[in-house]
Amino acid sequence: MKICKKSTLLSIALGLLFFAPGLALANKASVSIEVPKSVAKEEEIVIVLKVKHSENTPSHYVNWVNLKINNKDMKKWEFTPDNRPDTHDFIIKFKFMVNMDTKVSAEANCILHGSAGPASAFIKTKQ
Repeated sequence: MKICKKSTLLSIALGLLFFAPGLALANKASVSIEVPKSVAKEEEIVIVLKVKHSENTPSHYVNWVNLKINNKDMKKWEFTPDNRPDTHDFIIKFKFMVNMDTKVSAEANCILHGSAGPASAFIKTKQ
């Protein structure tokens, strides 16, 4: 009987050790950026932000997505329990006129688990 209890406790402990870090990371909000690699100067592009998150409920959702262009804050989308995207993974589009080589960065945040960190992309202008 004692061996069975010890085996069960050991199995639970090992399960938490191996699976809990992955679950916590999966709950962090992440974003990927889609932009053209190169464009002509004065060309308008659409920056596509693909936000990924494990849930979208009033108690666990992405509360903001921030976009920076050349290290300058361009747009911050803020969400609330009553005003949030319809799905846990969603897309945001932003139009931008490219005048020079451009660095785009974006970050999303979960109200419970935070952010997986910023993503970035680079757009080269053609001469």
